[in-house]
Amino acid sequence: MKDDYCPVQLSGLIADAVSDNSSYAQELEVMLKMLPVDTDIFVRADPMRLEQVITKLVSNAAKFSNPHSEVTLAVSATPDHVRITVCDQGPGVDPAHHDHIFDSFSQLDNSDIRKFSGTGLGLNISKRIVEAHGGRIGFEPNAPVGTVFFVELARIIPAMHAPSTKVCA
Repeated sequence: MKDDYCPVQLSGLIADAVSDNSSYAQELEVMLKMLPVDTDIFVRADPMRLEQVITKLVSNAAKFSNPHSEVTLAVSATPDHVRITVCDQGPGVDPAHHDHIFDSFSQLDNSDIRKFSGTGLGLNISKRIVEAHGGRIGFEPNAPVGTVFFVELARIIPAMHAPSTKVCA
């Protein structure tokens, strides 16, 4: 697969990921909440691939959240870096799975009575996409309950690029 890199404004991309997952979250009785994102935050990315990653993190967060809870998406930025976070209020990641959560075919519940189906490839593919973008993906506890998954990428200023450079939505 060939990636199509261009400056991507994160506010629109995050809003699209929330919109794409809203009906799924509603089915699970989970509310998606996007915190305000400055419109001047850009990364160099393939917008389809980056949205694929954010969509995977949001759908996983909704899937593993308790009914009537909230999944929050946020973006924080320094002059050089951007951090996209997806916070859930679910049971959290079992410490026994911490070292393998991004492995191929890894699933938090691989028993025969799993609540949700899946191949266990989504987080592995997401990791590969983020690393191809020169970034980092990871997670940490969301005290007192839940998990925060994050994607960190280099921040760019589109004006630094040639005027003919297209800016992706």
